Amino acid sequence: MNGCTIPYTQIAVDLLKVRPGSRVRFFFLSHVQLDKSCGLTPTWSLPIYCSPVSRRLLLKRFPLDPDLVHALSLNEPHAISLTPSGDVTMTVTLIDAHHCPGAVMFLFDGYFGRVLYTGGFRYHDEMMTSEAMTQFLSRPVDVLYVDNTFCSVKCVYPPRHEAVQHIIQIVEDNQDKKVVIGMRNFGKEDILISLAERFQTSVGVSEERFQTLELLESSQNFKIIPAGKDLSDCRIDAVPLMNITRGNLDTWNTERPTIAILPTALFCGLGFQPFQGSGDVFVVPCSDHSSYPELHKFVREVHPKSVIPLVRGDPRDPLTTSLLDRTSVECFQEYLDRTPMQNYHIPSSVLELMNSEGDGRRQTGRRRGRAGRPVGGRACDPHRRIKPSNGSPKDSVYTPDPEVSPRVPDLDIHSGLVSHPLVPKL
Repeated sequence: MNGCTIPYTQIAVDLLKVRPGSRVRFFFLSHVQLDKSCGLTPTWSLPIYCSPVSRRLLLKRFPLDPDLVHALSLNEPHAISLTPSGDVTMTVTLIDAHHCPGAVMFLFDGYFGRVLYTGGFRYHDEMMTSEAMTQFLSRPVDVLYVDNTFCSVKCVYPPRHEAVQHIIQIVEDNQDKKVVIGMRNFGKEDILISLAERFQTSVGVSEERFQTLELLESSQNFKIIPAGKDLSDCRIDAVPLMNITRGNLDTWNTERPTIAILPTALFCGLGFQPFQGSGDVFVVPCSDHSSYPELHKFVREVHPKSVIPLVRGDPRDPLTTSLLDRTSVECFQEYLDRTPMQNYHIPSSVLELMNSEGDGRRQTGRRRGRAGRPVGGRACDPHRRIKPSNGSPKDSVYTPDPEVSPRVPDLDIHSGLVSHPLVPKL
């Protein structure tokens, strides 16, 4: 999943790997996963804003200065100054994304417009009825950055609570057997907690996951799988997804009757089901990403003026070749707010700050990179200087490619008027 910079600002979301001279000064992290945390080093010196849980996870995994990682409470607006003098501020509200521990959506409101960034998220009805979301949606949303991981007609699967209940039922129906659950190294801890509580048993996990559970204050029903062993003596174990193989299952079954559960919706989009015909492997479509129908319901309720997908095509990703349509958000066209986007002025103090901080980058030299293309519009060269507006703002927008350092174009401090720098309507 790709992060973004909010165009013509110094704000980046889920983009922590930047080159020297980048103008980005404010970093927001929707959740802590390896791809989101790339770029963090002991020399990191800029503020990061995230949820309280994500802060604990970040400081556990990375040697960061704790004073730089700011935990923002959920469901209430936070004012953040965008200039040293404090004359320009924005507000940001965090809402539970129901993705992985600590994952949040960001609701931004500032001179740049009103932006909803989902990060990875799993839709559910209660999400839309929270006071914070209701208040934010009481006024038009200019842009929705949406998690389109499963934005394909092929990706239809049950609500998450139904999938979890299905997993519990499988364990219930196999009480005389060892249960091995294949999982990625982070996320879906709530499934393990539910199983431990439902069956009043300990669950074996890796040392890394145990440490995560300790940070979540939920480690009381868990044991660490001994080093050098595939499984523990617990009735239920969580193991790496790649360890669920036919060979391993055959070996485990020689020691004790064993079944495996794969809680993933990945295969809904790949066009095949692994372990078909196997009576000891259960693939349950349990996902931390919204299904295709849920995405439609979410976008319809948000009713944004434009939509930008957070997942882009990657030829190395098997989902890209199987779900050629998932990077397109044309399917949401009917849900868009058709009222025109408003032009706005970038505050002069912000312009001055961005231009002055750009001088350092120009001295180090430029490297031409691809500019990402927004939905339905053309991209701007991220290195060109924006000319003063003559009253006819351009419709082109800037959405940087995450492979290029997140930055804004060179801004002319004599002009603060720009067309809304997000995307044209579909």
